[in-house]
Amino acid sequence: MLRVSYVFFLLFCLFSAPGQAADTYYVPDDFLKIQDAISNVLVTNGDIIYVRSGTYLENINFLGKAITVESEMGPSLTIIDGGQSSNVVRFENGENTDSVLEGFTIKNGSFYFGGGIYCFGASPTIYNNIISRNSGSGSSSRGGGIYCDNSASPSISSNILFGNSAVDGGGIYCSNSSSPTISNNTIFGNSAEKGAGIYCRSTCLVTTNRIYENTASSAGGGIWCQDAPVVDKNVIYGNTADFEGGGVWCSENTTISRNTIYGNPSDKGGGIYCTDSTIISENEIYGNPANAGGGIYYSGSPGLGVPSIEHNSISANMSYGSGGGIYYYNTATSGDQGSDAYPSILGNTLFENMAITGFGGGIYCYYAAPIIASNLFCRNTGLSGGGLHCYHASPTITNNTFYGNQADYGGGLCLELFSSPSVSNTIFWGDVATNGPEVALRYNTAPTTLNISYSDVQQGQSAIFIDPGCTLNWGLGMIDTDPLFLAESEDDFHISLSSPCHDAGDNAAPRLPESDFEQDLRIANDQVDIGADEFYLHLYHRGDTFSPGDRMTIVVTGQPQIYVTLSLGGGVLDPPQPTQYGLLYLLLPIVRQENIGAIPSNGVLITKPFVPQVAKPGKDYPVQALFGPTGSPDAKLSNLMVLEVR
Repeated sequence: MLRVSYVFFLLFCLFSAPGQAADTYYVPDDFLKIQDAISNVLVTNGDIIYVRSGTYLENINFLGKAITVESEMGPSLTIIDGGQSSNVVRFENGENTDSVLEGFTIKNGSFYFGGGIYCFGASPTIYNNIISRNSGSGSSSRGGGIYCDNSASPSISSNILFGNSAVDGGGIYCSNSSSPTISNNTIFGNSAEKGAGIYCRSTCLVTTNRIYENTASSAGGGIWCQDAPVVDKNVIYGNTADFEGGGVWCSENTTISRNTIYGNPSDKGGGIYCTDSTIISENEIYGNPANAGGGIYYSGSPGLGVPSIEHNSISANMSYGSGGGIYYYNTATSGDQGSDAYPSILGNTLFENMAITGFGGGIYCYYAAPIIASNLFCRNTGLSGGGLHCYHASPTITNNTFYGNQADYGGGLCLELFSSPSVSNTIFWGDVATNGPEVALRYNTAPTTLNISYSDVQQGQSAIFIDPGCTLNWGLGMIDTDPLFLAESEDDFHISLSSPCHDAGDNAAPRLPESDFEQDLRIANDQVDIGADEFYLHLYHRGDTFSPGDRMTIVVTGQPQIYVTLSLGGGVLDPPQPTQYGLLYLLLPIVRQENIGAIPSNGVLITKPFVPQVAKPGKDYPVQALFGPTGSPDAKLSNLMVLEVR
């Protein structure tokens, strides 16, 4: 009896005892080499191997173990040198996020795939390393710095990758159902034929990285990607591609969103070169030079998907040929993709782009029929079609604003070679050209036709140049009246309540967009407005950034007599939270509230507060307005406005 009780006592102790703590080892104290430590640890509880500072000439393999290999003094003092003999680090035995490589300089690796780090069917954590001067060897090498293949899904974060090289993916390469998360890295000075910074042929997430000064001899100086990756919130600048996509080359269901892309040169598509069903949205694309398509070059064909280029800021890009802002070539039509699928260029702002010796300072539309809606074309220049040039192209042009664009032919719009677009609900004002200040219809071996209605054209038909053989169909609802922009000298092209363009458009216009250039609801009242802006409850500021002590200009538009309260939040909710007043974008609690009064009779309330001296440079301040009294069923929340303090 006592013997049985003793056995049960032992079993109870065995199964109720707390888990054994992870073991800790030191290199070179406990093991002379890092690989010796990895090979000999038992790994039952996530053991940790600390590596003291120094240079370790070896090539290591994690052997499938859920361990952390971490430097004691950080990457600048702890180096693993591959000696140009193989990969420096290998993950190839099903490692997962519990297999951690942290705090090393990984250098001098050379292998066909993954000179620095090789991940095959493994998903480790690669954190806070310097991965430099590694190379892929051979004529088809891949992943000079990091290679991911066979459903590898590592977390690659807070690393520095520079001076790596391969044929594809100088810095990072991923393909074959790999889904890595590549975040918060600095990737620069890498080289490849394609994807000098990153080559991604899989559903990876590339976010919040700084990618610069990488060089591709073919395509994708910063990033080359296809097969449904997401490229979001990165800063991509100073990269070069000899042929396509200085900043980004993308195709096949790629999403490029909320990035800052500038100063990337290429032959085609300085900022972005894209094909097929790509989504390019809410990016800031500026100062990119190319021979064609300074900001964006799009090339598509039937059966390969429908692109969308929506709500981007595209400015100061330059093409030595055509398409300063966008070069758009797409032989696909809506019929190729289905009745509900239409290529779209929607809600973009195109400012001060230039086609130096070519056409279409803002957009060059070639053999294409996209929807071009709710865009703002301002002060773009080209030989013809300062704002938009159509060559054998018949887009649907609805609810755009053209202002201050310049060309020899057609300051705002020029048509050539069988082009026959329909234009409606659009403003042409203040454009300049020797022939046709606002629009030119040119007969260049073939006639062109313009169908225009419900639009505001400065000087009416006298501002349109028409070559013999071309046709102008001047439709209903045409006006020639100052649109009364709120402040065009400050690039404020909102319309006022008293604008002749307010409630003057055609609700039956073809492909009427659902939103204006700021994503406000289109048709705020019963009748749509003319132009890119829809007069609506809206909060915005003039100017891009502010410094402490600066005076801001904050503008609220909406119906008169509505009281407005501004609220400053502690951050931004992403995604926003639905409330009875609309979407709440502010992170609670509210830091500060201020009632700025009622909207006056002209529908525009302007306040000019100072930026507080205590505002922190480098910080963004989110603001939202409540229209109407709190608790009222008619009260509404505005859009989000972000004040950038620099």
